[in-house]
Amino acid sequence: MNRYKKIIASVTAICLMAGCAAGKAAGKSTEGSPTLPPQETPASQVPSTQSTSNSQASSGLGYLFEAKDIESIQLTGRDILDGKEANMSVKISDAINMDFHISRDSPNGTQLYAIYNSTAYNLAANYISPDVFDNDEAIPEYSYQLACYDFDNDGTKEIVVAAGNNDDTLSVFIFYVDVEAPFVCYPENYILGYKNSYVNKSNEICVPSPNGVKVYKYNVRAEDAEYAKLSGPIKISVNFAAEDQMKLYVGANKYVKDEGAPTLLILPTEKLGNVSICLIEYDTNTDRHYVTKDLYNISELTPEKPLLVQAFLPDFPALAVSYTDEFGTAQLWGIAESLKDGTVYLFEMGTAKG
Repeated sequence: MNRYKKIIASVTAICLMAGCAAGKAAGKSTEGSPTLPPQETPASQVPSTQSTSNSQASSGLGYLFEAKDIESIQLTGRDILDGKEANMSVKISDAINMDFHISRDSPNGTQLYAIYNSTAYNLAANYISPDVFDNDEAIPEYSYQLACYDFDNDGTKEIVVAAGNNDDTLSVFIFYVDVEAPFVCYPENYILGYKNSYVNKSNEICVPSPNGVKVYKYNVRAEDAEYAKLSGPIKISVNFAAEDQMKLYVGANKYVKDEGAPTLLILPTEKLGNVSICLIEYDTNTDRHYVTKDLYNISELTPEKPLLVQAFLPDFPALAVSYTDEFGTAQLWGIAESLKDGTVYLFEMGTAKG
């Protein structure tokens, strides 16, 4: 499968996971249902963007999603049900201006509009999980946020939709903008967490959980979002090994999968046990990767004595690393190379081995 087909498959899978309009009328999950075309609102019905300022829209609450210099509006579910609305205009890029709107729909439902060229795309009706609504209506105890932020510094801002109760429930949805494509807004990630999220210096999304803060790239999702929500922070990093690192870790454990391949440095943040390098394969029927074979096993890995792995990373992820931390929590991470910038990233698989 070439890279373009992979990207299309990934976006389709995220849309299915996040939920589409077909299942929302009944207030049920739509996982496994076909994706419906996004609902568009004619120009005559597009709300004005002049009525509410950003500061008014936040209602004095901290944002569910925070980042330096974000442009954002947010209302509580109670505000939406009471008929309040929030609007903003954002320069997405040098060539793209968009408007955003939050309000109650009529006769029922919720409007989370991204508006381009006088056409409104209701993200609430198309791509947002039905779990963040009550039969399409805003949940009074929740807050709902629309924000714009340039995660990859490419000059075009992504769109963030966040919904949660500021306590123990948070859903964050990331979209990229392509005004040359039919539906303009396309899903990239769906992240579950607790309380409010924020962006760190590396432009990664930091999401608190009961076991600590979990860090996500804006466009890389866990294959099992609920598992990722509960399993705790990642305990390793994986990157191509630099020359100085090769010299620093001369006593590292070593495994050669592919002669002549670049070397990956698998560096734990603490002592880990039952460490394995695994082969994984993608199943199109389930949209998941599964472990097919253990290639290398080691009983212990430490920050002082990490693991160097010589391996090629094909377009489709084919390697994973598993381990058990000091509390006995097992984690399984797929290893992949970004098609966009060549960096190595991990995705939490959350599946039983074998």
